[in-house]
Amino acid sequence: MVSDGSIACQSVQLELVDGFLCSPSDTPDAVFCSWYHGNISRDDVEKLMAPYEDGLFLVRESANYPGDYTLCVAFEGKVEHYHISIKDNQLTVDDETFFSNMVQLVEVRI
Repeated sequence: MVSDGSIACQSVQLELVDGFLCSPSDTPDAVFCSWYHGNISRDDVEKLMAPYEDGLFLVRESANYPGDYTLCVAFEGKVEHYHISIKDNQLTVDDETFFSNMVQLVEVRI
């Protein structure tokens, strides 16, 4: 699934990686994936994702936890926001399952 929102970088040739449009592997993980929206507010996320079609998602920078991220998922008519923290250079939503990169986390969680 690929959202039709903006891409975080102009003039980057995107490639299909595990079903997601992403930048070539020589650039940082997730930064140029079409589902990554960087520094966008919670209110802007909810406007961008409307109407809330189940399964539609994006990842943004966390406003409450600098350096962390937020996974935003549309489900049952609303947008759920999940904190993605970084622990020991790995990403986690639940402190039980850890991922080495954002693409892996998104594949499992969505």
